[in-house]
Amino acid sequence: MNKQEISIILPVLNEEENLKFLIPDILRILSEIGISDHEIIVVDDNSTDNTCEIVNEFISSNLNVVYKLRSGVKSLPLSIFEGIEIAKYENVLWLDADGSMDAESIKTILNTFLKIIMML
Repeated sequence: MNKQEISIILPVLNEEENLKFLIPDILRILSEIGISDHEIIVVDDNSTDNTCEIVNEFISSNLNVVYKLRSGVKSLPLSIFEGIEIAKYENVLWLDADGSMDAESIKTILNTFLKIIMML
């Protein structure tokens, strides 16, 4: 296992506006802190907005973005679990996609996460 690799899960429901900023912020921060082996897994809990289209725009230009559409009962825990199931890296982190965290908060979380996994 390469300790500097990570799968970031974004469970979403109708987050098209937030994803326009969140995905680029995460990709920029990952680059800044030197994590080149990464993926962002967007697990969609069956959004009724344009979440799928927004994510597909990112996928077309970035192979490190993955889209998973859930069906069935809407559930944050199940969305996270399904993201973990398809993650290609052992280091997995999930972040809220509802705009509750700005880029600096995400950077702090990822830097802390990186420090922890480097100690393992």
